Amino acid sequence: METPDAMYAAALDRFSPFLANHLTDGYTWVKYDVASAQVYERISPVEAVLPKLWEFIETVVQDAISKGYIKP
Repeated sequence: METPDAMYAAALDRFSPFLANHLTDGYTWVKYDVASAQVYERISPVEAVLPKLWEFIETVVQDAISKGYIKP
């Protein structure tokens, strides 16, 4: 993640499984007993590269916590 293009690619690579989890009611998060800190750590490249998308991520994480898909 040393160039802007590489950072953008990393952000998209991390967003794809995040979105898949969201669309499957947290399937993998539930299966592996994932905590919110783990999700935030994994998806963190998005915050710097795609700040508008980060707002959506925050909403999804909070929703997943409230539904029990992710541990707080």
